[in-house]
Amino acid sequence: MVVASVGSTMDLAREVDPGTFVVALEQTAGRGRRGRPWFDGGGGVAATAVLEFEGEASLLPIRAGVATATAVEPWLGALTGLK
Repeated sequence: MVVASVGSTMDLAREVDPGTFVVALEQTAGRGRRGRPWFDGGGGVAATAVLEFEGEASLLPIRAGVATATAVEPWLGALTGLK
């Protein structure tokens, strides 16, 4: 699912089925860890993957980030990074 602008990709992700990848070209009210405000800086994309997961939950965030970065690099034509 791709949208031009959204308050937070996480808020939109709560409304969709598992297996959906939510992408926004602009995120206006993002939140980081512990609810801290997060600004996407403009010119990029914000994304949230909606997953069902069984296994070692502590490794899920880094595995999901690496998998996402690897998947989008060819599409973007540029190197990606994790923050």
